[in-house]
Amino acid sequence: MKYHFAKLMNYEVWANEQVIQALQSLDRPDTRSLELLSHILAAHLTWYNRAREVRAYIPLWETKDFSECVIMLRNITQRWQELIDQSEELTFGRTVSYTNSKDETHFSSLYEILTHLMLHSGYHRGQLVSHLKGKMQELPVTDFIVFAREEVRK
Repeated sequence: MKYHFAKLMNYEVWANEQVIQALQSLDRPDTRSLELLSHILAAHLTWYNRAREVRAYIPLWETKDFSECVIMLRNITQRWQELIDQSEELTFGRTVSYTNSKDETHFSSLYEILTHLMLHSGYHRGQLVSHLKGKMQELPVTDFIVFAREEVRK
């Protein structure tokens, strides 16, 4: 399981970098693109805090500027990678208690949290890429299989 989530986190980094590179190619990233990217990153931080059982309020729909997003991406990615690297196989099944934005207490395993995080990010990256249609010549490709093929070629 550790290998699986380490690979998925590497994919997550790669896919977010594809989006960052696409946004860098624009004269100025538009508000909706930054809103979606900011949300992806805020969710990463929120779920990281929950996985560590740290209670902290993170505004999930606060739009950051592009440079803040780039810094946030690097910081939260490093934290997740370290958490996965330092975890033992059995740790992924451990139950985490956390409180959501409605102040409701829930229990989820690290496995469930990481799975949710990857699916959530993919959903919003899809929205972001769809939003970029017509704004650039070549849209970023963020498919897992493309990442896997590139990884094999390295």
